[in-house]
Amino acid sequence: VVHAPTVFIATGSASTRLPSLPFDEANATGWIFDSDSIVGIGRVPEHIFIQGGGLIAVEYAFIFERLGAKVTLALREERVLQGKDVDIDISAAVGARLEERGVEIRYGDGNVVKVTPPAEHGGVGS
Repeated sequence: VVHAPTVFIATGSASTRLPSLPFDEANATGWIFDSDSIVGIGRVPEHIFIQGGGLIAVEYAFIFERLGAKVTLALREERVLQGKDVDIDISAAVGARLEERGVEIRYGDGNVVKVTPPAEHGGVGS
C-alpha cells in the first residue's frame, strides 16, 4: 500500500481510465490523474505515485522530481521502458538516473487494482 496525496495512472500514449479506479468520485478530483488530465494539475504535489513504466510515466517522473516532488514509480515490468523499442542499455541508464535522482522505483509492482481517494478533498489517499 502506498499513501500519497496525488496519484497519476499512466496507461500509455492513449489515455485509458481503468474502470476499477475512482476517477469520477468527488473526493478523487484533484487527486487521481491520467495522462490527459495531469497537465492541468496546477501545482507541484508533495508526493506523487505514478503507475506505469513507459515513456509518459518516466517523463512525468523526471518532471515532477525536478520540480521538487517525492516520486514513486510502480511498474509491472522488471525495468523502465521495457517493451518500448528502447535499447536495454538506454533503459538501464534511464532507470539508474531516476534512482540517482531519488525516485523510488517499484519493479514488478505496477498492477494497481484499487486506490482509495482521501476521505476529504485535499487529503491523502492510498
